Amino acid sequence: MFIFLISALVAIGFAVFALQNNFNINIAFGEFQLNQLPLFVLAIIFFTLGIIFAWVLNIISELTNFFLIQTKAQESNELKTTLNLLIRRLHLLETEFEKIKKSLGKKAPSDDRTL
Repeated sequence: MFIFLISALVAIGFAVFALQNNFNINIAFGEFQLNQLPLFVLAIIFFTLGIIFAWVLNIISELTNFFLIQTKAQESNELKTTLNLLIRRLHLLETEFEKIKKSLGKKAPSDDRTL
């Protein structure tokens, strides 16, 4: 609904512009010439080109963000894998430590930081 309202406002703006500027102009760009072109047509052409340009820039930005997110997701998965390996290794070391304590028959000082 919001986009419809914005589109309607832009259309009304172009209609008012076209009614107030209904004279013809000549356009020359190098060897290229357009004669007797209504001013509102030129405004619509440049408005359309601006929208297309903004759309292309938006697509480039979205693709850049997509690849950045994919890279970050891959890094996150690698870090999760490393964390899981470290947790497993810690558990094995704690188990080995308990076995050594039992084999020595001594009670080692307790450490509240263990898992």
